[in-house]
Amino acid sequence: MTNSKTGFNYFNIDTDRYQDIRIKRLKKDFSCAGISIYDYILCEIYRVKGCFIEWDESTAFDVAEYFGIKESLVTEVVNYCGVVGLFDKALLTNGRILTSLSIQKRYIDMCKRAKRNDLKIPDHVKIREECAKLPEESPKLPEKTDNPPVVCPRVDKSRVDKSKVEDVYTHTHEATQAEVDFQKFKSWITENASQVSKMKEPFTIQEFEKLKVDFDVGFIQHLLLVMHNYKPLLQKNINSNLTFRNWAKRETHGQTIKPTSKATDIDAVVGAMFEAAGM
Repeated sequence: MTNSKTGFNYFNIDTDRYQDIRIKRLKKDFSCAGISIYDYILCEIYRVKGCFIEWDESTAFDVAEYFGIKESLVTEVVNYCGVVGLFDKALLTNGRILTSLSIQKRYIDMCKRAKRNDLKIPDHVKIREECAKLPEESPKLPEKTDNPPVVCPRVDKSRVDKSKVEDVYTHTHEATQAEVDFQKFKSWITENASQVSKMKEPFTIQEFEKLKVDFDVGFIQHLLLVMHNYKPLLQKNINSNLTFRNWAKRETHGQTIKPTSKATDIDAVVGAMFEAAGM
């Protein structure tokens, strides 16, 4: 007889989970309440459907009622988990689903250990490995265009001096990796922190490169969202970089925020800000 059970009575936890920068940031910004809310939802995911849970008012109420806290705090923590990558942001935003690539991988592994033959992750929640890759793992810009070179109209050679004939091939500027990363950074701001993108003096590529050296990714992302949610931002501030650094000093009480990623690992730093691959 086929075992039709979906959830589990237990699930495995990595012993180094509290070294994860996303968990550290969650704890810093929401204290123990943030960790408790996240852990409660993980238990519900593995207990009920095994690899995901619908995110709705009932789920928020259940969590809030259990801990005796406001539903608004639960919602804020869940959205934050989507931003930092503890939950898949796309499925949370578009499908109201809480899951991640790592949750689904762990679920598959647990099913295999339990020798369940009916293992299946519903298509509408399944995160495919290639779709969850960080942007740095996506194909690089081609070194040469596949299109044939554009040639000028035929010219009568007898009437034109060869020394005056210009190169007829189209020359295109190939973007450097730093430029590609900077464009991703600006696109992320436009999509997630639009108020910052409207400031009179936006970030320059040089300021962006220095930002990655001085701060870790989670902090950059967090502070940009804080700036975005500050209503008088555009009335009281002009320069994006100076505003960010002034707010960083105030939020950290003047302490230096050391990067948790290698400053030279540009792709990883940028990629983590746009589409996390799951826990």
